[in-house]
Amino acid sequence: MIDTIHLSKTRKIAIYKPNTCPHCDKGIDPVIVGSIPFESFQQPFIYVCFKCPICEQVFFAKYYIPTYGFTYSYEENAIGYCELLGGHGLNKEFSKEINDISPDFVSLYNDAYKAEQHGLQTIVGISYRLAFEHLIKDYCIKTHSDKRDDVLKKSLSQCINDYLDTDIKDITKRAAWLGNDYAHYESKHPDMNVDDLKSVIDISASKIESKIKEANYIKNIEKK
Repeated sequence: MIDTIHLSKTRKIAIYKPNTCPHCDKGIDPVIVGSIPFESFQQPFIYVCFKCPICEQVFFAKYYIPTYGFTYSYEENAIGYCELLGGHGLNKEFSKEINDISPDFVSLYNDAYKAEQHGLQTIVGISYRLAFEHLIKDYCIKTHSDKRDDVLKKSLSQCINDYLDTDIKDITKRAAWLGNDYAHYESKHPDMNVDDLKSVIDISASKIESKIKEANYIKNIEKK
């Protein structure tokens, strides 16, 4: 959802509004209550105060104001917020299967997610990559319990190659490649960003969840 903030009579910017309330966790189109521009080390910012139309609580989002140009009226020029203030911070919900197999993944992923909400961009990518490694290794240990020590010694890529089924190997490799971009000096996929990394991690987690459910049903449903 995009709205316009007027910085003055002649200056305005288009912003992406948060689409979830950090207080009640509901999907919303928040109401803009007001805005406060300020400058820090010659970088202009603006805090926008929003009100949730469901729980009626207020929260703030922080936006960088570009130093080039003043008028933004099209979607491709809208600015996303760099920090969300107020509420408890949003959590990413995962299924029971994922929580059971890798609680460390869920915890680490949500630490990264909260860091992202607070604008700590330099640590977000590597944090998501660490969470993903826990998911893959925990799943490999679950499906190859006799190889636990070997799994712990191997790299993430080796675990994917040696212990994952073919049908999830391709997407998990991509998640590892994008995650490695945040662990190394040079990025091999400069056209991809953290949102892409989160997407391939989510797809990987969904496929792992499906395989766990499938295995459980095959085990527990017998022909009568």
